[in-house]
This record gives sequence, C-alpha cells and structure tokens, in this order.
Amino acid sequence: MLICVERIFKILFILRLSLFVEADEELYLLKRLDTNELRCIYRDDQGHKVGLAWILHPDTNHSSSELHRLSSPSTWIHEPPQFDMTYWEDRAQYSMDDLPSFPPFLDGSWNNLRQIYSRPGHYTKILSSPSWFKELHLSVMTKNDAQIMLTNSGHDMLEITFDSNDNHGYLTVQFCQGVSGDKPVCELLQSAKTFNEDGYLKKGKEWVHFRIKLEMINSQTMKSIEIADAKNGEVLLNSTRMVKFHESHEITLLVRSATSTGSWRFHEDSREPVLLHGGSGGESIVMLNLTSSSSTDSHCLQISYYLREGFGSAFVRTSHATYPLMADDGKWIQRNINFYSFKPSMEKLIFGLPDVNVSQHGHVFAMHRKFTNCTLYDVMYLELKLKDEQPIDSTIGCQTISYKSTERFASLKSTASLEAYSECGDSSTLFGRSCRISCTPFAGGPMCDELIMCDRDTCKCLPGKHNKDTACEPDTRDKKINEAPLEEHKIGNEEFLKDYNTIKELRNKLDEDGGGHGSYWIFIILCVISWALNFVLLALIFLKSQANQYVPLRTTDLNEADDISFAE
Repeated sequence: MLICVERIFKILFILRLSLFVEADEELYLLKRLDTNELRCIYRDDQGHKVGLAWILHPDTNHSSSELHRLSSPSTWIHEPPQFDMTYWEDRAQYSMDDLPSFPPFLDGSWNNLRQIYSRPGHYTKILSSPSWFKELHLSVMTKNDAQIMLTNSGHDMLEITFDSNDNHGYLTVQFCQGVSGDKPVCELLQSAKTFNEDGYLKKGKEWVHFRIKLEMINSQTMKSIEIADAKNGEVLLNSTRMVKFHESHEITLLVRSATSTGSWRFHEDSREPVLLHGGSGGESIVMLNLTSSSSTDSHCLQISYYLREGFGSAFVRTSHATYPLMADDGKWIQRNINFYSFKPSMEKLIFGLPDVNVSQHGHVFAMHRKFTNCTLYDVMYLELKLKDEQPIDSTIGCQTISYKSTERFASLKSTASLEAYSECGDSSTLFGRSCRISCTPFAGGPMCDELIMCDRDTCKCLPGKHNKDTACEPDTRDKKINEAPLEEHKIGNEEFLKDYNTIKELRNKLDEDGGGHGSYWIFIILCVISWALNFVLLALIFLKSQANQYVPLRTTDLNEADDISFAE
C-alpha cells in the first residue's frame, strides 16, 4: 500500500516541474570547423519571440548578419491585411518631433532597427527634426563614455553622458551654450550614480536600453528631462531645472564614444510598419485572405499591439470567438487569434477599441501592420561571417533582447571542452536540451560532426569525428552519462527528493514490522488522494497547454545594417 505514498510524491514532483518551473529557453552559439561562420541560435518551448544580438568589438570586419526563422507555419497570408483607414493612421506620416510615444521594441522587432556605429572621439549624426524631440528610446553597446547630444544648429546643446572615463558609474546631463565657438560655456544640470560595478553601460559586455524624455513648455524652453531604464521604467535621472534655448529650425541628434567604438540602435528610427488607432469609437474591420496548411481547416494568426492603461477595455472578435486585449504601458504584446473555417478563406477581424480624444490624451492603441502565423516550434538564428580570413575572436558572444529583467547569453571560448556531448543520446543529427534542433541548416548536411556548440559556460564538440587541431577529439561518449540520477538535474528540488527517499525508507521499515490496522486506513486514504491527484495533474497540464497566448513575431531575413556615415 505504500506504493500510494510514493505515487503522491511522484505526482507532486511532476506538478512542480510542469507548473512552477519556467520552460527552458535555449541559446547557443555554433561554430563551424571549416569556415569563419558563427550562428547564434534561440529556441523556446513556449514559442516566445525575442531579438538576437551579437556581442563583439564593433571594429570586427564582418558581413551583415540576418535574422532567420525556422518554422512550419500553419497559415499563409496571401495579401497584406486590408484596414479600414477611416479608423487608423500610419505612423510614418508623423515627424520625429511629433511622433506618438511607444514602448521600446524589445522583441523580434529589435532586429528591424537600423544599427549605427560611432568611432572613438567622432560625432555621428543619427537624425534631425524641426523641433525638440519628446521621447527617445535607444539601445547601445560600448565599453565606456557613451554621449548623446541634442543641439539646435550649433547654438546650444544638451549633453547626456553615461560612464565617462573620469566618472565611471555616473550619469550626467549638461547644458552648453555657444557650442559652435571656441569656448562653449557648460553647466551641470543633474547627475546620478549607480552602485553597479559595471556601471550603466555594463562595460560593453551586453546591450543596454534607455529612454530619454523631454518636457517642453514651448519651442525654446525645456521644463524637465528624464532618463530611465527602457526595460523596467526605473527612472535613473530626473532634472527639473528650466533651460532656455536659442530659436532654431532644426534639432540634431548626435552620438559619440570618447575612447571606444560604440554600436547604437534608436527605436524611433524603426522601419517597422505601425498603425495608430485614431481614437474614434465603434468597431473597425480588417479583412484577411488566408490559406491553412494544416489538415484541420483552421487558421491561427498572431497580432502585436500596444494598449495604454486607464482608457477602457479593448477586444478583437472573429466569427467564432472574442479575444480581450490586455493593457500594458511598458511593452508590445502578442496575441493569438484562431479561425475555424474552410481553406482558403476571407476572414474578418473586428476590433473594438476605446473611444479617446487623441488631441487631448494622445494615441492609446497601436498595432504592427504585419500579421504573422502562429507556431510553437520555432528556431531563430543570426549569422555572422568574418571577412578577410581573420581568426575568430574567442570573446565573441550573443544575447537575447527581450522585456525580461535578465537576458540569456552564449559565448565562444578559446578551446572546446573534451567532455563528450551526450545530451541527445546516440543522435548525431540533433542537439540542445530539447534535442529538437537539427544540425542540417547549420552544418550543410544532416550530421553535427562539423560543429562546436557553446552556451554561456562551456563549448563542446557535437557528436562525430573532429580535427584534433580544434581541441575536439574523436567521439568517445560514455553512455552511462545518459543514466544520471534525478538529483543531477539542477532544478532546485533537492529537499523534495530527500522527502521522497524518506518515504521509501518508511515503506521498507513498515514492511519489516508488519504494519498495523491504523496504517491500513491511512494508506487507503492516501491511495484515493493519489488517484485524485492524477486527474488534477492531467487537467492542469492540459489547461496550461491551451493557455499559451503569446506567439513570437515573424521576422524573416531582415537586414541588420544600413549605410553608415560618420560626422566629424
């Protein structure tokens, strides 16, 4: 009867794994042995879409990387969605100084931002506007001394500096006058200090993201400037000192890194097509021409939207269901929309959005114009090709770009570990914790034996023969590794396993002593509980599998780099 006790603990153990342990994300860096090519690969069981970025010295001579997606879409969109433009406005029609506020693009859309490089000691012009900007989101990777300058035709300048050489860990804002002359006059408006030893810029070891917000009384008077962490909204600096500028017809945004090369991406400079809801009440219809590639005659699409909090509810409706749209001021949200119809078909989406006075409150709803297909099995990757046969720097790495507080990282090492790769048993064509990532797209064939796989901590040779010159020995896997005890899986369940072993010892002791009548009734009750938990477990796992709403954006073959020019 003590089997019932063991069953209860096993069920609780599975519940803890399936319901309370976050699904594994996988990020790897693959190196081919026969070429100067690297690939940064991301996969997640829940299908979350993130951006991917290289961590490398900007002076590295490499070709433009691209973001690819490997998936099996269930739905194809034959034509762009047909919007009733009576209710919508195109974001592209707004100038930079009048652009409505949006959250930063910290998801798959990040790879659609133009990347710009700044050379040490040189000013690089990013963009210009007829009047002062209201809000800017930027991503930057540089070792130290990142400067953002806003200047009005060379008369006055706001200078924002992160981690200067003289004051590492400090963020400062200065107002300078007469910058076009020989002796500009500057005054410090505000400074802030972080106690993070890596400073605000993390010493160039990863991409960081900031928001800069200006409050203007009129075209010549600034009331305040606020600088915040773009991920979590934490205000890093807020200056309320009023500043008076000279009159000007052009405001220019410049960046500079005094002693290191910098990589920059400005989110307001995005090429992502976005529509704004005009604020008029009523229902707006979007028509879609769809074909399903599945045998179920069903369609699934994903939309990416932004809804400000505090302006009422919103929904999107099909002929079969109504889907609520949740508000979140800090990020873009992805939502699955399901259709149940024959293929191919014209489908109708009906949006019910808040009735808002846009001139008074601003736009409260925006949406990516491109819809994407739903898929849970999704592999994203970036390619990096080094030019001129230069050796691969062992410090190169890559990271995710997301709204999460902590990103994932993978990096090369100077040598690969001689420890055998056995996570996928005898397979020589698959890799990763899930063993669902195929080597074929990355090795030029089905076998993994020309690849080295790195995560954050180690690099290992994938199964097969390797050249000894690359520190990879012929495959000598010990299959006993695949039979590792449960305790070796680092999932934080050591105490639970200890309790489970205690029950096993109790069973042995009762078997020896013969037990008692009271124990009989206890074990009967425990057996009933164990069967009930079985049904609960199955129900919860089923509900969890149906609850996944957020499916990644589809970004396929997006060019990362544009023409870059440097301003002295």
